[in-house]
Amino acid sequence: MKKQRLFLLCLIAFTFLLCGCNMGKSASEYVGEQITSMKEGDPDNLSSLLEKGIINSSSSYALDFPEELKADYLDFLQTAARATRFKVSSARESEADTYSVTVTFTPLDIRNTLQNAVTSYQNSMTSADLTAETAALLTECEKVISDSPVYASETYVTLNVSEKENGYRINADDFDHFLSLVFCNFDYMYPFDAVCEPLNARDFILAELDGILKGDVTQLAKHLDETEDILLSECQNQINLIIPEQFSAEYTDRYYAALRNMLHACQYDAGIPRKEDGLSCYTVDITVTPNNSLLQTIHELENATFPSVPAFSKATVEKLEQYAAAPVYGEPTVVPLSFSLFSTPSEEQIASFELLVNTLFPGE
Repeated sequence: MKKQRLFLLCLIAFTFLLCGCNMGKSASEYVGEQITSMKEGDPDNLSSLLEKGIINSSSSYALDFPEELKADYLDFLQTAARATRFKVSSARESEADTYSVTVTFTPLDIRNTLQNAVTSYQNSMTSADLTAETAALLTECEKVISDSPVYASETYVTLNVSEKENGYRINADDFDHFLSLVFCNFDYMYPFDAVCEPLNARDFILAELDGILKGDVTQLAKHLDETEDILLSECQNQINLIIPEQFSAEYTDRYYAALRNMLHACQYDAGIPRKEDGLSCYTVDITVTPNNSLLQTIHELENATFPSVPAFSKATVEKLEQYAAAPVYGEPTVVPLSFSLFSTPSEEQIASFELLVNTLFPGE
């Protein structure tokens, strides 16, 4: 019985806080308290705003908003709210138990305030850690907001506030509109977008390489509106595996399987993409460790003589399988790669990709 009573008391308390007891206060005083709570209270009060921003940004990226980043982002939102200047006018009763409260405010111009800091940070990014990089940028952004805020034009919004037995309540649609004006629609996601956009491009090119070289299209499917089966077929068509003209049919399957296993063993990583002119065009440095297994096979067999095609085929397959199981690597090197997320690859982009593949998996 005590547990049930405690739950009931908690429920009553929660409802009391949600609605807001008037305690002799006016509707305008209540609105002022809600604004103060937004600026100085628990940052979790802005959680619903952040969730809407996450949903809006998620439609553009395959990378997810990190759960562990939310606390830092809520602190950033509250810093932006503190910088906004508010003035609450006296309430006017529009009808029985309903009041109109006009809030005049000068919102922070988030994008113009942060643009220089964000651009500078993007140019110096070295890590692909979305959480750490965004958290570090948010810290920089909070300093900029405190030191040199840029404001948009003064505006106002009228909130409809109803009075109930247990307190006042602001119309939900009115308050959502108010928040959208205070935070410049979704501009408050600018710091996250600034970090996620290049990292999403990096994730895309690595996913594409994984699909083409390793036959793994799981991550690529998150970027492209296509099934994994179709993507796998498209990726396999990007690599033309050539078999010698005279080769025994009984060894053909093993030949192709050995080459694919060599491709699966290719090693590469990507730096932070740099934005170029054009629709979502980037250049990124790919660090590759050349897989010289095919080259080693060719060198070992090029001066050998064989009594028959089956003998040549058997020796070739066995040597390929040997190096597929124990690859031979060269020294790491960096290959710049140009690519676009949405448009058809240009001749320059195709040439840079061919150079990358030939460096990763040399055959001559």
